[in-house]
Amino acid sequence: MTNAQQTQQEQGSLAASLVGRESQLAAFTSLLHETNSSNFTVISGSAGIGKTTLLKACESVARNAGWRVVSDIPLKGLSDRMRGTYLPALHESLTDQGQGQESFGKESLAAQVESLAEVLRLKGTGLLLTLDAVDRSCLPRLENLVEALVHAQKKGLPVQLLMAGRTAEMREILESSVMLPLGSPLRFDVCALTREQTESVLRQALESCPAIRHDSLSESLLSRACLATKGHPYMVYLVAEALRQQAQGELSEAEVVSGIASAQEKLGASVLEPLLSKLSAGDRAFLEAMAQDESPSKMSDISARLGKNPQYAGVYRNRLLESQIIRSASYGKVTFAIPHLREYLRALSVRRAEDSFNSF
Repeated sequence: MTNAQQTQQEQGSLAASLVGRESQLAAFTSLLHETNSSNFTVISGSAGIGKTTLLKACESVARNAGWRVVSDIPLKGLSDRMRGTYLPALHESLTDQGQGQESFGKESLAAQVESLAEVLRLKGTGLLLTLDAVDRSCLPRLENLVEALVHAQKKGLPVQLLMAGRTAEMREILESSVMLPLGSPLRFDVCALTREQTESVLRQALESCPAIRHDSLSESLLSRACLATKGHPYMVYLVAEALRQQAQGELSEAEVVSGIASAQEKLGASVLEPLLSKLSAGDRAFLEAMAQDESPSKMSDISARLGKNPQYAGVYRNRLLESQIIRSASYGKVTFAIPHLREYLRALSVRRAEDSFNSF
């Protein structure tokens, strides 16, 4: 593959992964150019739904507008990294020969943010701070950063905060006393793609691959691949990439089946298993009991499969509802809220049974 072809393929993948997010990117673009607007944006959604992809796209929008971007994950030492590493490095890049660098490094986080934002304001741009994978455990680490942002906000300086995390976690964070001083955010709830959007993503990704003949894109095979993704953005991307890597010339049914299987395996390893690993044994047992059904599960059936009373099962039902891993389907029934989780759990059950048989 030539460099030009590789670049075209990468651009196709990026554009495909952002299908359906155009209005959100447009809203964020407008935010950067408005003076009387929210000073922070929240991206929320379920695991693997595309939150990080949208966050990175927003960062690109800001950079293209001349803004400076500082990115991190809110782990321990967030304020120290901001104050001791990221912001001083940005200050050095904005001043001639690092003028005043030593004194800048001694300033408070709020003073550093104010100083940088003032320099960028004079240049007609601003400062964007982004935090990915935010959860409720991060709240204590956000206090100093929020104080700095509120300080800059009161002075009318161009500083924006962009955070991404799971819906339930972000809701709790936004309702906390730590975040309230920032006011109401611009909110992006990232959800599954529609059937039309999914087909558009797959078609665009496949047509940008020089190894696949465009006239071989059978509507029935494209539809089969589309349905297999269930509109899950990361699964759409994985299916498209698997087909692009496997197909040579005419796209065959065998290649589509193999591509779907490969994508499902990667989704399980990169998204679903990490999600399950954070759950308790009781949570997993509840989900595995649900996975035995082809459709929404009755709570009475789940209790029976667990060998527990309804009150016991109800505790785990409420926990999983709160974390948005399952949702209510109708009275007395629940179903999976995360696409492909049912199929992944059923596949795990089959593999365990096979391993048990083989070790007999």
